[in-house]
Amino acid sequence: MDWNGLDGSATEGQERIGKERNGKDGIGAERQEGSGTERRGKDRSGKERTGRDRQERTGADGQEWTGEEWKGRERIGGAWSGRSGSENATNNKRKMKMKKANTEAKKIETKEPMRVMVPNFELLTVKIHNPEGVGLMTHRRPPESDMGNPDNPENVALREGGKVERSNRKIHPLRDKLQEARHSFYEIPGKTNIDKILEGKPGVIGLPASGFGKSLRTTAMSPKYAKTELNGEMVKRNVFVLGGFNEWVEAHCPKGAYIDERIVLIGKGQNKSPQMRYRPMFPEWNAELRIKYDADVFSAQDIVNLLIEAGIRIGWGENRPEKGYSNGMWELDFKSIRVEKYELPKWTADVIKRVA
Repeated sequence: MDWNGLDGSATEGQERIGKERNGKDGIGAERQEGSGTERRGKDRSGKERTGRDRQERTGADGQEWTGEEWKGRERIGGAWSGRSGSENATNNKRKMKMKKANTEAKKIETKEPMRVMVPNFELLTVKIHNPEGVGLMTHRRPPESDMGNPDNPENVALREGGKVERSNRKIHPLRDKLQEARHSFYEIPGKTNIDKILEGKPGVIGLPASGFGKSLRTTAMSPKYAKTELNGEMVKRNVFVLGGFNEWVEAHCPKGAYIDERIVLIGKGQNKSPQMRYRPMFPEWNAELRIKYDADVFSAQDIVNLLIEAGIRIGWGENRPEKGYSNGMWELDFKSIRVEKYELPKWTADVIKRVA
């Protein structure tokens, strides 16, 4: 019989060549010459096979397969989708990205929720004192020393025609020696008696805790600590020097103080002008430092080592070792070192209990 599918309509105009096939034994069926003919028949499983037109395919030309229809577009490179290779690669990347995102999302869902833990702070208490023969000099800029303040003593002297001394083409009023020295004290109300201290009697003064904290941070900025956990940034975030009134550390001066007189250069570059300064000098002093630190980052030994080096290299106050002098150095009393758990404020503990 003729091999025309079921209706034979697709073989019009085509030359018939071949031999006839009879049924399943492959004999007697006709073979058609040509391309693009519609074929209807049965597939291997015996079911009826119906397809759509197939376009002629020659050389590198290929067809896009969407659904059941082949559309004749060019095949470029190795992409067999009717699209260019770059478009196909982009689609593949997009699919892989979405698959990765879905995988990460599933992982996050299976993880436990992140919790913020209460810092494990410890409190180190240690007494420090000056090395033999090394004093401490304080200098505090009083609020009224602002040149823009009309009540500034310098402005008052100039306004009222008071006596002034000329230095480097600048006019400065004659300073009150005792008054300027008094201004350089950090006075703790009810504890500091400036007059008695200047008479050489024992007394109590305040020293800003921030100055000791800065000494520790500056020490940790040394190149030898740069690649360790004891670097300046870690010390800044995890080590704190605690103060009392006005964030000051209470210091004792057994031998009182005397007024130090010296010429200092004020200004920058060629505009520096020499001026007399009157500041209190304490021949002997001692204080107790309370240092809070994160025990998960530093050990007590780390803090002690940092204190030792800061007392030698940096110091505290005017004319300290950091500036090329020797005032403000300190040593540790190792027998006084105490380490204890830092107790959180009561209101913090109450909040944690309610949240938990």
